This record gives sequence, C-alpha cells and structure tokens, in this order.
Amino acid sequence: MSINISNFNQNTIKPINNQDETPKANGSFKLPFNVGKANRKIDDDFAQGNIGDCALLSSVYSLSLTEEGSKAIKDAIKINKNWYFKVESYDVHFTGVDETYHITPEELKEAKEMGNDNRVYSWGDDDMTLLELAMEKCFEESKDATLRGLVDNYTDDNLIDKLNGVNPAAVTYLLTGELSENIGKQYEKLSRSFVACSSYNMKDIEGNERYFEEGQEYTLKSATTQYVYMENQFDTDEKEIVFDTDEFTSDIFIRNNEEALSKSEELLDNFEKNNGNSMIVFATTDMETVKDVNGEEVELSGPHAYSVAAVEDDFVILINPHNTSKELKIPQKNLLFLESFQFFSLDFDKNKSNL
Repeated sequence: MSINISNFNQNTIKPINNQDETPKANGSFKLPFNVGKANRKIDDDFAQGNIGDCALLSSVYSLSLTEEGSKAIKDAIKINKNWYFKVESYDVHFTGVDETYHITPEELKEAKEMGNDNRVYSWGDDDMTLLELAMEKCFEESKDATLRGLVDNYTDDNLIDKLNGVNPAAVTYLLTGELSENIGKQYEKLSRSFVACSSYNMKDIEGNERYFEEGQEYTLKSATTQYVYMENQFDTDEKEIVFDTDEFTSDIFIRNNEEALSKSEELLDNFEKNNGNSMIVFATTDMETVKDVNGEEVELSGPHAYSVAAVEDDFVILINPHNTSKELKIPQKNLLFLESFQFFSLDFDKNKSNL
C-alpha cells in the first residue's frame, strides 16, 4: 500500500476543535431548552458557545455519564450561599492538581451573555459553564508539571486560546487525576501530526533507534519522497530527526491503521459491556458524511469532538456539544470506515485493576 505525500502541507490533521464550525451567538438566538441553575451535576442540556472547546465540553459530558465521573464533577463544585440562601460565589476544586478556582455569579452571567462581539461560553447547564470558566483559569495559571505537559503546545490554536483545541487528557486529569488514553486512524497520506496507537522502536537514517510511545502525539516538520523530517521529541539535543520515507510510512501509518481499527472495535465493545464505568470521546478530523441508523446521510462537523453516550447492538450514539438535546445514532462500521478519527477514553474499572 502506498502513502500519498504529495499534499503534505495542505492535508494536515488539524487539532481537535471546531472554531470554524461553532455556531455564532447573537442577541436574537433562542435556546431550544431551559437554562439550568448550578446544582453540581451535568443534568441539563447545553450548547457550545462561540469558543472552539468542543473537546472540553464533550469530555466533561462523557465523564458525567459515568458513576465515578459524575461524582468527580459533584465533588469539584462548591456553591457558596449567604444566610438568605443567595448564591455569593462558586469554588471549583480540581483534584488532579489540588487547586481551587473562584468564580463569581457576575462572571457566570457574563460568560453566557450573547452578542455579536462577546466571548460566549456554553449555555444551558450552569455547571458546565462553571467548569469551562474554571478550567480556562487553571490552564492559564496552574504550575502543575503534568498539566503543563498536557496543555502547553498541544495544538497551535491552544497556544493562542487555552480553550481552543483542548487535550481531553487534561480534562480527565483535572477532574479525576487520571489521564484518558487515545487511539486513532490516520489518513493514508502524511500529515503534520499523528498519535502512535502502539509502542515500538524505529531506526532513523543514522541508525539510531527511536522509541515511539503509545498515545503520544508526534509532529512532523516536512517530508519528501526520500526523507521525513521530524521535530525532536525524543529527549536528545538534536534539532530534528530524519527517517527514510518508505520505512516511516510503512511502520507508522499502515501499522497504525490496522491496529487502530482493531483497538477501536475492542474499545466500543468493552464500552457496551462495562455498564457505564468508562467514558469515550469521538473526534473527527475533517467534515465527513455518514449514514445513520435510518440510512439517512448525516454530516459530522470537523474537526470536532462528540461524546459517546452509548453503544447498542453495533450502533454508536453520539452527542454533539453544539446541542446536547439531540443525539445521533450511527452504525459502528460507518464510523470506523471514516478516513481519519480519534477515540479518547478513560476506563475506571481498568484503572482500578491496575492499582
């Protein structure tokens, strides 16, 4: 199987966000559901604002569908009231970094105000907006080494805006102290970034073995028909690492796709069997069209992240953070047939068994 490298610069795997796909808030917009006041639960429908943080919203929502994730959310949020039971403030404590962030009612209200020039956070469930605001502060201010590794330079968009292109592992780490894992199917052409779906060694053109770690995202600088030039992410002093193109594409992309499909099927099968003790976020790379359970064509935004709400009889139910009052029911084989995708998952049962 040959790998197309002719359009390397144009056909890159973009970071997970949907900045271009986010609906624009405006003063005439009417909510399709009631606004829910904070109660330390994600139990009201919500919709993404005009920030590209679909990965954050989908990760929190997926966690809320699990027993341990919903408990982590409840434990994170504290509602401070005065003697007259009026809310004075909110404190959001992230167990992963052991830090607390303060949100005022005025901040919450302003975050949900709609206008053409406003920065609008999610609206609907107030608890989601509180977590959104607190995570933004934490991403910007925390000195925790693990979090900085998950946040800094994760995507180009994330450098500019800490809520754009959020790493799902950063969300699970803050709320549970655990890191989500990810697997993905890559385009059969070189792209600027890829995630290793398994751990393996590969020799560069100098004969040095380079260890690729499962779940780690790697970044390429450029490629020719002869050589692939890669950013140095191997704890050495070299400026760049160079690989033979044929060997690189054969060892990385073909192997990744074969293993990624197998692991994706296993991931969805286990999700169906484990009775809500795991979370999954599904992310597209580009705009894609698939057929739903009724055979009707459904357009999936891209790049964009969705929550996996359930897997039933080889059908996957996706929840779009643009509007969580609706669901998409897609045959599993149709999702896995896409040219490129990623799954982010956290299995609480698995993590317990490894303690």
